[in-house]
Amino acid sequence: MNEELEPKLRAAIANKRLIDELDFMVELKKTPVFALKEKLCLNIRENKVLPVFTSKKSATLFQANFEQKVDFDLCMIDNLLQNTNDADTIGFNVRPLHMENRGNQQYWGLDSFRNMQEKYEKLLAEFALNARIDKFERIYFVPAFVDNNNVLAGSERRFAALTAPDERSYVPLFDNFESLLTWYSEPYFQHILNDNSGEILVMTIDDLMNPKTGRNEFSFAVGVTINPLDYDISEFEKTLVSWAQLRGEV
Repeated sequence: MNEELEPKLRAAIANKRLIDELDFMVELKKTPVFALKEKLCLNIRENKVLPVFTSKKSATLFQANFEQKVDFDLCMIDNLLQNTNDADTIGFNVRPLHMENRGNQQYWGLDSFRNMQEKYEKLLAEFALNARIDKFERIYFVPAFVDNNNVLAGSERRFAALTAPDERSYVPLFDNFESLLTWYSEPYFQHILNDNSGEILVMTIDDLMNPKTGRNEFSFAVGVTINPLDYDISEFEKTLVSWAQLRGEV
């Protein structure tokens, strides 16, 4: 079993952010979970909960504290949900109520969970189209810091920046999820996002340059860099697009 699933669930629970939820959903799509062979639903706080477990340790802990003997199968989540009729809730890493949550326990209503699956599958399908269209027409993942406190002026969005070898700053954009994860897996960038309540926005170039609401603040950035960590530092210039190019002036 892939050991990356549970840490990604923990990140999705803790951060409640697009990148972490999407990362968990992508991993869950290809990684089996432990489910009860008996297909039991548990009555927990007036909900009929389908319990699933993202690690053998979590499944064993449940097994040791359950009132009757249970066995587990490894199942793909989609197959499990297709064969579930009685449950109204899915519970990841269910524990007895008297035991503390160790950061890996989460309940979703089945309808909400399926809607989340559908939302992220649709988003990835939209990003897959980027490979066939011009970079000026694509959608991008964009790390940002959003201030919603100004009711009259609307949201103010500040953007992360990378410094190029020429010492100038560029706003990083990512036209696919793998390139975004490469950036996010760098501890320095991850800490910046986490420590400043950062978000990942989905935007077009037009959204970036001409926001319909609020204001976009680029500080000292002189343009954007697309998928910057996909290239060696010696090829960094290939990723750069200036504001003038984005405005169609050159």
